[in-house]
Amino acid sequence: MMKEEVELRDQLLSWLANCAKLVIMGIGNPLRGDDRAAAYIVRLMRGKIPQKVALLNCVSSPENYLGRVESLRPSHILMIDAAELGLEPGSAKLVTPDRVAGLTISTHAIPLSTLAKYLGERTSARQMLLGIQPKTVEFGRGLSKEMKAACRDLARLLLEILEQSCGVH
Repeated sequence: MMKEEVELRDQLLSWLANCAKLVIMGIGNPLRGDDRAAAYIVRLMRGKIPQKVALLNCVSSPENYLGRVESLRPSHILMIDAAELGLEPGSAKLVTPDRVAGLTISTHAIPLSTLAKYLGERTSARQMLLGIQPKTVEFGRGLSKEMKAACRDLARLLLEILEQSCGVH
C-alpha cells in the first residue's frame, strides 16, 4: 500500500469512528470523461456494502437526492466527486466541507459547498468529500486509464474500510 493510500485509509477510518449510518453520494457528470468516476466507484461497490451504508449514484444532480439523504438519517455523509486538487490524475484526497468551494469541477447545478451546508443543517451528519483528480473532463470522453485504475483501487479500499468500521454485510 502506498503512503498516500495508507494516509487516506487512516483518515477515513478515523472519520468513520462511531458511524451509525453512512450515505455515500456519487456525484459527477457521466458524459464528461473522468467526472464519471464516482458513478463507476458506486457501481463497483453495489451489492458488497454493509447494511449501515447507503449508496446513491447522484450523477450531476445531487440536489435531487436531498430528501432521500435526509430520510436515511445518516450520521456520516461521504460525497465522491472529481475535484481539481493539483495532483496526479487518479490521486484522491479527503476534504472537509468548508474546503470544498473551488475544488470541484462545476458540472452540476448546485455547488457542493452549498449542498454540504444544506445537508449539515438538515441532518447534522459528519460530512466529507472524497475528491479525485481527473485527467480530463472533456465532453463525450470515457474514463481515462489512470482514473479507471484509481477507481478500482478506491472502491476496494472503501469496501475494506466499510467492513471494518460499519460491520459486515
